[in-house]
Amino acid sequence: MIQFSLTTLRNQKGYLLVVAMLLIMLIGFMGAVITNMYYGSTWSSTDHGQADTALYLAESGIEQATHRLLNPIVGARLTCAQLTSSPITNAFGKGTYNVTAVASGINCAITSTAGIPNLTSPLFMRTLKATILIPASGRYGLLGGNVSAAPNLTLAQWNTPTVSSWNIVTATPAFSMSIYGISLTSSTDGWIVGSSTNFLCRWNGIGTDCTYPFPITSHVILRAVFCTSSNNCIAVGDRIPGGTIYGSKPCLLLWNGPPSWTQMDPGAGGAKNGLSAIHCNSPTNCWAVGIKGQGQVSENVFYQFNGVWNAIRVDSGNGFNSNAININDNYNGVFCNSDTDCWAVGTKTAIAGSGFARLSGTTWLAFTTSLTNSVYNAITCTATNDCWAVGNANAIAHWSGASPSWTNYTLSPLPSPTVDFNSIACTATECWAVGVITGGTTPKIFRYTAGAWSEFSTYTGTPPTVGLNAVSFVSGSTAAASQPITLWAEVF
Repeated sequence: MIQFSLTTLRNQKGYLLVVAMLLIMLIGFMGAVITNMYYGSTWSSTDHGQADTALYLAESGIEQATHRLLNPIVGARLTCAQLTSSPITNAFGKGTYNVTAVASGINCAITSTAGIPNLTSPLFMRTLKATILIPASGRYGLLGGNVSAAPNLTLAQWNTPTVSSWNIVTATPAFSMSIYGISLTSSTDGWIVGSSTNFLCRWNGIGTDCTYPFPITSHVILRAVFCTSSNNCIAVGDRIPGGTIYGSKPCLLLWNGPPSWTQMDPGAGGAKNGLSAIHCNSPTNCWAVGIKGQGQVSENVFYQFNGVWNAIRVDSGNGFNSNAININDNYNGVFCNSDTDCWAVGTKTAIAGSGFARLSGTTWLAFTTSLTNSVYNAITCTATNDCWAVGNANAIAHWSGASPSWTNYTLSPLPSPTVDFNSIACTATECWAVGVITGGTTPKIFRYTAGAWSEFSTYTGTPPTVGLNAVSFVSGSTAAASQPITLWAEVF
């Protein structure tokens, strides 16, 4: 039998008491830790919830401002300027949000700040910034020109009824190139081509995306582009082996959706000439015209697309009658009202029938006019009996379909020095012609409205200082973007 002394029992009781006290302290400590963790988690969840609420409030401010700017009822819309002068402040739910705005061309940069419980002494605050493109509901246009000082890409946009001036677009990054052609399908989609090697940029309503792969490795200058839809565009120009115009060949590129443009075969009989203009009245009917390069054989070739490209000789060497197109004529612009009714314009001289040609049915023939001799650079029509052609030295001509057919339009006051008009675009209610002072660099814009042409020089931003080469317009439902572009980010 094991026996314990009284002293031993006393020592064991003291040991157990110490252990019990340590256990009680450990349990108490663990309880305190768990309690602190619980309350910390609760506080963190509450803070996170309040911060999320502030974010949702800031988003509510963005949504309210967007609705006011893009109200489906055009007459009920606020302009960005109105939102700038009268910011939105609204107490909503557990807090308050405030929305301010700054106009940037046709875009509206808005800032929405939300605070809980208020903006005066906020415990939680979130700020969002958004850029909203105001889609066109009337007429939307884009114009471009020659290389200028940085930002080098000369580009401006027009958007009615939201604004009544040309808004200068700052290209990011800057480009050292001239714009030669623009074709819009809506206010948020179109293509821009130009002088720099392999220059193809897509317009997205805010800026340009020039990252699309180019299908040709040789030196190319694109002079025109035409789109029948967002996924059907053709660009034309010069493919110049060795970088010189001697031996230049036609360049034809097709866009039928991402990821890239593809090169098109110009067809049998393609001559050594570059292309200056293209117009399509459907995805399967296009005409392209151009200027013969050095070393060109004695023939004049237009290019027709009807699913494939065909190089068609249109001068007298093809057995045409006395109204055949002159072998030495160069053509700068083309427009088709239908598959069987097209116009081409170019250099008009004293030679009868030079400068204007018409496709009537299936045959191109020279069209004799009594117009002033000039280099005509562009043509557009709103109907078969309503066409405008523009060119150098103040040349503006109108076709009404009635005798004496094409007539000179005299600008009043008459610009001096004269203006070389390079491009024209019309909607049902107005026309725009852009160009440059003859022999100079000063850009010029003229507008046709209410039956008369007049100079237009209202800009938002620093006006361009270089010549303008291209203009494109869309109107009505075509101008409206399918979805307004809204880019937003949180400010930390």
